[in-house]
Amino acid sequence: MIGSINKSKCVSRQSNIEILRIVTMLLIVLHHLCIYGIESGGFIIQALDSITIIGVNIFLLISGFFSIKLRWSSLLNLFFLCLFFNLLHVFLDSILFDIVHTPGDYIKAFMAFSHPGGWFMNVYFCLVLFSPLLNLAFKQMDQKLDVLILICLSLINVYLGFFLHNDVNNSGYNLSQFIYIYYLGHLIHKHFKTLCEIKKKYFILLYLVSSFITIILSYFGMKYWNFHYYNSPFVIISAVCVFSWFARLEIRNIKFVNDVAKSMLAVYLFSNRGGIATLIYKLSRNIYTFSTEILVILGFIALLFGIFVCAIVIDRFRILICSPLLRLLDVKIKTTE
Repeated sequence: MIGSINKSKCVSRQSNIEILRIVTMLLIVLHHLCIYGIESGGFIIQALDSITIIGVNIFLLISGFFSIKLRWSSLLNLFFLCLFFNLLHVFLDSILFDIVHTPGDYIKAFMAFSHPGGWFMNVYFCLVLFSPLLNLAFKQMDQKLDVLILICLSLINVYLGFFLHNDVNNSGYNLSQFIYIYYLGHLIHKHFKTLCEIKKKYFILLYLVSSFITIILSYFGMKYWNFHYYNSPFVIISAVCVFSWFARLEIRNIKFVNDVAKSMLAVYLFSNRGGIATLIYKLSRNIYTFSTEILVILGFIALLFGIFVCAIVIDRFRILICSPLLRLLDVKIKTTE
């Protein structure tokens, strides 16, 4: 879905970005455990949620940095990925969790484009379909227009959306936010040589400051703003800093890491709904009641490890099933072009 590039000596899509992709999904799963599992755990959980909330924005920055390459093969692969996990959840809900689904639920499971699994996939599908137009527009922009568009998108999504609660983007759970962060990723790529001149320690410092502000403001509670929204300026700054730091790393191409990173969307689709999600969140609540801090930490490590291993193993099985069909469809499409 996301193509490789070679426009700068500083830029290489090696294992640094793939490691970031894994870290990003780890942050997203931890965020879900905080808000759906533990729910109310005092300052520590509030702080952890403030740190992990950046996951979605980082994922979108990666997409914008490399640009989504919309092809029939990649679109079909995304469709079959969502279809597989839709059917898996319906099956597991019925067999293991005694969850009754209506005939409409079974029909929706097959409609993976309109019901891909969670709000994120709904909006991401729209971004994927919209990406050719965005990429074409971005390529035509000079530096002055880049600045103008950045200011306009920031005004729309942060000032009007976050601070004034405008309906165009009052929380960050929508296409407007996705386009904004996707564009930021594009700008980071476009000006990466300039970014390489900034010392990495400054990204760490700015990340710590913005994360600290998010923790403090969210813990003490702001009457008018939720600083855990994706369009919070401090959440966006933290995500940009983490992404920029990882993009600057020079890590050799590690095949195992790259293979694992391919299944990160599968981790999301496996863990975020149905009986599986209910079980995961129940386990997280039980772990949080363990008697000592070390047991709590070890318990969460074991839970996260189990989630990732199960999802990756299932996704390997999905790939074995879907790959022959995707190759056949790809050949059919190419012969008709």
